[in-house]
Amino acid sequence: MSTDRINYLIRNYAANSATGEEVEELFEWLRQHSEDEAMHSELEEMAATTAPKEGYDPSYWEPFIAKVLENREQPGQPAVHRVHLLRRAWFRYAAAAVFIIAVGILAVVKFSDRQRPTSVTAVVKSDDVLPGRERAVLTLANGKAIVLDSVQGNIVKQGDLTVNNQNGKLGYEGKDNEVQYHTLSTPKGGQYKLQLPDGTDVWLNAASSITYPTAFIGSDRKVTVTGEVYFEVAKDKTKPFKVNVDNKSEVEVLGTHFNINSYGDDGSIMTTLLEGSVKVGQKGYEAILKPGEQAIAIASPLTTDHSPLTVHHSPDLDQVMAWKNGLFNFNQADLKMVMAQLGRWYDIDVKYEGDIPARTFRGKITRDLKLSQVVKILEDVGVQFKIEGRTLVVMP
Repeated sequence: MSTDRINYLIRNYAANSATGEEVEELFEWLRQHSEDEAMHSELEEMAATTAPKEGYDPSYWEPFIAKVLENREQPGQPAVHRVHLLRRAWFRYAAAAVFIIAVGILAVVKFSDRQRPTSVTAVVKSDDVLPGRERAVLTLANGKAIVLDSVQGNIVKQGDLTVNNQNGKLGYEGKDNEVQYHTLSTPKGGQYKLQLPDGTDVWLNAASSITYPTAFIGSDRKVTVTGEVYFEVAKDKTKPFKVNVDNKSEVEVLGTHFNINSYGDDGSIMTTLLEGSVKVGQKGYEAILKPGEQAIAIASPLTTDHSPLTVHHSPDLDQVMAWKNGLFNFNQADLKMVMAQLGRWYDIDVKYEGDIPARTFRGKITRDLKLSQVVKILEDVGVQFKIEGRTLVVMP
């Protein structure tokens, strides 16, 4: 499990926002590594070399540590022993792996021209711009639109099919007597999770969409997406899973984990494979990816000529998956790339006064911060910002 994933689980648990599945995942990881002293030493060294020297108090994490153990009952093991075990085995991990995340007040980011991370305690304004959250709209075949963040429970009944919306996740149960097409879309400042009728799990980033049938019949499973979407495809060797990317590219799989980014900020479509095997195709060109590879295609309609696919054999997987794990990961990102991500997540417009400063960012920031907190961090590299309502003004 990646450090980003552990950071995400710990942050959600400490904020009492983790799902039951996330809590179990965290505790299982803790249990499996409780005696892994080599890992503890490595993380401890990482904390010593990269943790900020100011504004960082390791004792800050002790309440979280005690909370974890107090909530994980183990028959025959007294609470005092559990707390001792965690303080011995996990205090060092918490200090090392969690120093880059925020639990309400602390954010840490490392930039390309800095020797160490910078810690920031931001004063939050009452009229500040809030971060994105679980927001989406489900559009039915008849055109009816349902705002999902305002309803819970069984929201649609079609024949024997029930559509359930619960805690930021949309799911399908039963079978539809008539196959219809639904579209799940997220606005700027929104994200959502979906489980398709075949059991495939889908995560939508901000300003994204997926169109899919209420039942997969025939010889394959086809969906259409825009924006950025992560898939964990249910295995079915008899029915390949096919993703049409905004009518510009197609990805075909049998059962795998992969991310598609088709925002088109730079005119490209990026398909990154984490597990399994996929075939990425545009008219006249195909590329079969192995785990850890990324296909990049210049966005162009399937019906016209276009540039060949390019395969990268060692993309930054942590950066690709950062959004799903609750992070911004700016790895050598220029200012326009950073502003594009902030614009989508905070549902804001970005305005430049004068020339765009030539700055490169490197580091991680949690996506649960308010806009003023993120701006305060970014200003550390010499770029000035001004928030005017829902417009972020970038000044040289």
